[in-house]
Amino acid sequence: MTERPPKEWRIHAQDNDCSRRISVALGIHDYTARIIVNRGMTSPEEARAFLWPALSQLNDPSKLEDMDVAVARIQKALRDREKILIYGDYDVDGVTSTALLIRFFQELQADVDFYIPDRIDEGYGMNIGSVGGFKASGVKLIISVDNGITAIDEVSEAKRLGMDVIITDHHEPSSRLPDALAVIDAKRSGTAYPFRDLAGVGVAFKVAWAVAQALSGGAKVSPELRAFLIDALGLVALGTVADVVPLTGENRIFVRFGLRSLARSHNPGLKALLAVCNLLGKVPETADLAYKLGPRLNAAGRMGDSGAGVGLLTSTSYPEALTLARFLDGENRRRQAIEQKILDEALGRLGSMTGRMDNVIVLESDDWHVGVLGIVASKIAELYYRPVVLISLKDDSGKGSARSVPEFHIQKALEECGRHLVSFGGHAQAAGLVIERAAVPEFRAALNRHAESVMRGEPGGPSLMIDMELGLADVQGDFVSELDSLRPFGSANQEPMLASRGLHVAGTPRRLGRDGKHLGFFVRDQGVSRRAVAFGFGRLAEEMAGKRVDLAYVPRINTWHGQREIELVVKDVRIP
Repeated sequence: MTERPPKEWRIHAQDNDCSRRISVALGIHDYTARIIVNRGMTSPEEARAFLWPALSQLNDPSKLEDMDVAVARIQKALRDREKILIYGDYDVDGVTSTALLIRFFQELQADVDFYIPDRIDEGYGMNIGSVGGFKASGVKLIISVDNGITAIDEVSEAKRLGMDVIITDHHEPSSRLPDALAVIDAKRSGTAYPFRDLAGVGVAFKVAWAVAQALSGGAKVSPELRAFLIDALGLVALGTVADVVPLTGENRIFVRFGLRSLARSHNPGLKALLAVCNLLGKVPETADLAYKLGPRLNAAGRMGDSGAGVGLLTSTSYPEALTLARFLDGENRRRQAIEQKILDEALGRLGSMTGRMDNVIVLESDDWHVGVLGIVASKIAELYYRPVVLISLKDDSGKGSARSVPEFHIQKALEECGRHLVSFGGHAQAAGLVIERAAVPEFRAALNRHAESVMRGEPGGPSLMIDMELGLADVQGDFVSELDSLRPFGSANQEPMLASRGLHVAGTPRRLGRDGKHLGFFVRDQGVSRRAVAFGFGRLAEEMAGKRVDLAYVPRINTWHGQREIELVVKDVRIP
């Protein structure tokens, strides 16, 4: 079995003059200012907006192209009591977007329904087969969320049947837009909107905000609708974090305030979801959204019940919501068991292979659940640092999920091998595909030929971006406490990473956890001692004892029995 490649440590270049200006102007620690500069801020004004974001910094929704047209059409639907259909997606961003607009229109006593396509049978996005059913049920207006920017044929069919369509999306448009009544997407070519990285739920929030402004007769929203929008920030935070969009600009504001809204939300579904995650009454962190709330919302769609997440988040009864949340919790556990079984099988097959490993791993099986292939592919890609395609075969065809490494654009690779595929779609690091069973061997060979020409050899290895190197004595409590002001952490604003070299491992490291996979130990340097915990490094316990080591780590303040101490959460270990 190929060992996981070692990580390359990449140390940020330091702009000391810039960080010094920010440090002096804002009265913050110089090290904190250095990290802020590493995140792209170059002036005290930018740094101030980053450290202390305000809801007033959000862009007015009217700046989004076609928003005025969409608002006018929605107002007509409200006046005429027309039936509105929210067409969502089965992932967390799509589910929270759908729930937000459903709850908003219910607040306005509108006639509203939703549709989430089946992940397994229908796949992502609008599909033409469902449009006729909307017409038959009396729908007059379709509003897409988190999808629709490429739905050319589906929108044309809806128009032919006499329904208006408003597209709200955040994915990259193609050169041709759907012929919808309005197309709202911050990534539209030529748009004047100043922030292009909104998640789908962020765009949905902007639509609700713009309609609330129109109904309130001006930019200032009525108290009732303002209270709704503030509460809805919890949904926006959840969808934004789960979709791994950059936590900069408006997304940072949404998540910063959305985490607080989650803690005091009036939404029975969110309260129930927090309860099953043991977070009720607490202000959650972004990691809680990414690894606890998000996976449970995602689980039902992955396992075949795409509408359960929306049902939870639109429930008006806490007992009913708690039942649904427990169901999703159970589905998540079932998902985890199926995922582990597939992972074990895939790793077993890879471990038994002889000879040089392919640059792109392509595995197929008749027994794999298609709903979890993407998660398993991500884990294998991380372990072997190679692009991975996993395919679930049924009868004569199969559906696959692909995950990649930064050096390899998987969507472009699928384009190059498109003659072997029925269909495909995605982006640089993740994609989905449909393939005939008989074409799998040729596809594997073609994909690896393309990878050979692009990579020119085997893939490199993962890298670790480190904010700065410091001596252990430089990592003091005032600096570490101040790092909290950089929250929320996530994509494009990772938790600050430091490195210290030549640290002496004091005493004998202890293996932690039931299986001993983790490690607890102390390090000393220049008279300063710090406790460290290294998840996944238990195998190094004996090798590290008494040695000097280089550590890459995240410093945190740990409070135990009223005592505050600095703890190092180790991300990588080097034994010189």
